[in-house]
Amino acid sequence: MRASARFPSVTVAQITQNNANETLLGSYVISGTFTKEAWDAFVSDEIDKAATTRVVADDWVLATSSQDDLTLTGSPEQIRQYLVNRYKQEYISEWKRFLTQVYVRDSTGFDDHAVLLNQLSNAAESPLKTLFETVDRQTQWDNKAANQAAGNGGESRRSFVNWFKQTILRQSPAELRQAEAAMNNGGSSNNAAPVAQASSGVIAQEFSSIHALVTPREENQDLSLLDSYLVSLGDIRTRFNNIARSDDIGPDALLFASQTLSPEGSELTKSLQILDEQILSQANSEIKQLVRPLLSEPLTRSFNMLLTPTKAEINKVWKAQVYKPFLDNLGSKYPFTANANLEATPAEIGQFFGEDGYVARFVNETLSPFIIRRGDQISSKIWNGAGLGLNPQFVADFGRYFTNYMGSNSTGAAGANNTGGAANQTTFQIMPLPVSGLTEYTIVVDGQQLRYRMGTQAWTTLYGQIQVANLVPVFEPRTMMAETLLSLKKQAALG
Repeated sequence: MRASARFPSVTVAQITQNNANETLLGSYVISGTFTKEAWDAFVSDEIDKAATTRVVADDWVLATSSQDDLTLTGSPEQIRQYLVNRYKQEYISEWKRFLTQVYVRDSTGFDDHAVLLNQLSNAAESPLKTLFETVDRQTQWDNKAANQAAGNGGESRRSFVNWFKQTILRQSPAELRQAEAAMNNGGSSNNAAPVAQASSGVIAQEFSSIHALVTPREENQDLSLLDSYLVSLGDIRTRFNNIARSDDIGPDALLFASQTLSPEGSELTKSLQILDEQILSQANSEIKQLVRPLLSEPLTRSFNMLLTPTKAEINKVWKAQVYKPFLDNLGSKYPFTANANLEATPAEIGQFFGEDGYVARFVNETLSPFIIRRGDQISSKIWNGAGLGLNPQFVADFGRYFTNYMGSNSTGAAGANNTGGAANQTTFQIMPLPVSGLTEYTIVVDGQQLRYRMGTQAWTTLYGQIQVANLVPVFEPRTMMAETLLSLKKQAALG
C-alpha cells in the first residue's frame, strides 16, 4: 500500500504522454508498486527488513497493532528468496495483463487510417516504440541483481586489484574479465550470491522477446526489429497516402489489395513477414499472444480499409460489363421475362454464359485475384484473417454461369457427371389447339419449330433447356450496392 501511494501508477496515456489523437489506448492500470523505481527505492529494502526484523503495523483508526515475525519461519536468506520470488511473479502477471489491454484506436475512414499509419510509423515518436521501450526498461532490471549482490562488498578491493593487474602485470581488460568470471564462479558458494541468482533474471527472461524486439542489431544496420517493422509500416503509409490523393481511390485500392493476395505480395505482406518470421519466431507462445494482436492490428485494418473501395470498384465493373449489357439485350426477352414477346436466341444468351461469356470474363479479369477456384466451387482468399465476403447465392450458382446455352460446362467438363459431354435436357410434349380466327401458327422453343395448321391434334415431343442461371451480385447487399439481374420470375434475385 505504501509503495502504491509513493510511486505513480502506469497507464498507456502516461507512457505515451497523451500523444496526438491518443493513437494507443489502454484499459488497465499497473500499480506503482510493480515498477522498477519502486523496486530500487522501496520494495527491495522493505523485503530485507521483513526477512530480518519483526514487522509492526499500527492501525490509527482502530487503535490496534499487529506484529508479523517472518524470522521464525526460516533463515533470512530463505525468507528473502521467498518474498522476492512472490513479488516477481506478481510483477510479471501485472505487466502481462497490462499488455493484453493495449489496443490501437479505431479508424473512422480511409483518410483517417492514413493519418493513423503516419502516427504509428514515425520512427522518432511512434507510440508503439515508446510503449515497448518502456516495457523493456521496466522488465529488465532484475538481470543486474546477481552482479549487484555479489559486487557491493568487494567493489573497492576489485578496483585496486584490477589496477594492479592491468598496470603492474600488464593484463588486458579481456583477460581481467575472464579472471573475474572464474573467481565469481569458484567463490559463489561462500557468500549470499546464490540467493540473488536463484531469483535474478526471472522477469527479464519472461520478457526476453520484448528486449529482443527493441535492441539494435549490428546485422540490421543498428536497427532493432521494431525499427524494421516501423519502416515497413511507413511503406504502407506511403502507399495509402498516394491512394488517398487520387480522385478515385477504387482502382488503386483494388490493385493494392490484389497485390497483397498475390504470391509476389505487397508492402502489407512484407510487414507481416517481419512480424511473424523475425519478431515472433523466437518468442514463447504466451508473449506471442500479447504482442501479435497489437502489431498485427494496423496490418489487418489496413487490408480491411482497402476492401471497402475494392468492393465498390468490383461492383462498378460488374455493372458495366454484365448488368448493363444484360438489361440492354436480354432483360426484356424470354426466358428472362416470362411474358416477353421476344425470345432470346442461343447466340445472345451465349454472350453472357459459358467460358467466353461476359460473366466468365468478369471473373477471370476482375474477381480471380480475390477467390480460390476449385472446379465449380469458389471461396474468398483470406489474408491475416480478412477477405472479401462473397454472396452465398453467387457461390452456389457459380458453376451454372459457365454453362453455355447448349449445356456444356467448362469448369466441370472433366467431372463424372459430364463424361458424355451431353447437355442436361428437358423432354416435354406439346399438343397444339385450334384458335379461332387463325389458319396457322408456329411455336418456337430453343430453335425447334412446331407449325400447326388447325388440322389433326397430336402430342409433339420437343427438347430443350428451360432453366437459365440467375445473375446475382458478387457480394451481399449489406456489403455492396450492386443491382441484381432479373430472374425467370422477373424479380430481383437479392434486391
